[in-house]
Amino acid sequence: MRQSLKEYIAAFGKWGFLMAAVLVGDILGIIQSYHTGWLIPAWGWWLILVIILIVSPFIAFHRLRVQRDELQAQLHKEKNTANLPHPELYITHQKHEFGIAGEGKYAGVSIDKGTPVLSIEAEFRPTGQMRIETVELCIAGKRLSSLNCEVQESSERLWYSPENIFNISGIGTGKHDVELYALANGEWWHSHSFPIEVNP
Repeated sequence: MRQSLKEYIAAFGKWGFLMAAVLVGDILGIIQSYHTGWLIPAWGWWLILVIILIVSPFIAFHRLRVQRDELQAQLHKEKNTANLPHPELYITHQKHEFGIAGEGKYAGVSIDKGTPVLSIEAEFRPTGQMRIETVELCIAGKRLSSLNCEVQESSERLWYSPENIFNISGIGTGKHDVELYALANGEWWHSHSFPIEVNP
């Protein structure tokens, strides 16, 4: 009972102090009207008391209803968010080519000139909004970070990277099965394996 009373009083908020002050004043007015004959007759004070007793529960009910509606809206939003499908990222290899850092279109690559590089074009297709932070190449048991990948926000269903350039100076010659990896929304996603032949 005590806890319920506390919750009931708390539901009034700032209105509680106002209603309490009016209620105390009204009770004093009723008492004084019987002894000193105030301008407001006793029945007037009783009428004010009745109005207070009617309005007070309504104020408490209104505030509790508002809190209930806010809580229901929050729970509905969380439920809808939880039901959203988990976005996925599909990575598809398009084409690739080899080059030398410092030559041709690789002149601006920030590694030593003469270093062999591998350029890969791939399609990154998310099923929802995703933030692609970095791209890596898995080759010969190594993970190579892209030299030119920038953080990309995908607000649509298609995000396409023209190319990602990798330093392959430590990779041996011959045929390799490789995979592209992308870090997006805190998860790693990868393409299907595809063959690349590194020539001497």
